[in-house]
Amino acid sequence: MGFSMLLVGITIVSAGICHYLAKRKGFKASFWIVMGACLGPLAVILILIKPAPRKR
Repeated sequence: MGFSMLLVGITIVSAGICHYLAKRKGFKASFWIVMGACLGPLAVILILIKPAPRKR
């Protein structure tokens, strides 16, 4: 039970961090929330290395 709760907690935190970073970088937040929920900490790393879109 404890390990399951840890995984759920990591998933929720990863989704929240992805939401914050996506809004800050100008990406679609809903997509990155789903990515954070599916991939966990890997999604956080991906959004950090992805360059922000250029403004015209």
